[in-house]
Amino acid sequence: MAASKTHVEDYTTKPFVRKVIDYSIYLVFRVIERIILVIPHKQGRKIGRFLGWVIYWLDARHRRVAMKNLRMAFSAEKSPKEIRDIGRKSFMHLCETATDLRRSCEMTGENMDDYFDE
Repeated sequence: MAASKTHVEDYTTKPFVRKVIDYSIYLVFRVIERIILVIPHKQGRKIGRFLGWVIYWLDARHRRVAMKNLRMAFSAEKSPKEIRDIGRKSFMHLCETATDLRRSCEMTGENMDDYFDE
């Protein structure tokens, strides 16, 4: 008799459930995208940083990969806390950059000054 899967493995491998979860995540990001496009640029960047912080804590798989890579690169010169800070800030910066990239599609000659700090 084959070993049974755990509840979590069974849940995440069911194609229909996986599609529902993926589509729900997609919808959440589409709503966030719409919000970012209508609020001022600086607030959009703050939302991007916050999303990066949230993703850092929720996405354990990618966080582990990032931490492993950072430890391989910096373990001789950085403390574990510094490495964690670099990892968290990398996620935050990536999402902040993603908000900038999305907003750049809406940039025109008339509204370009809104995107740059004085």
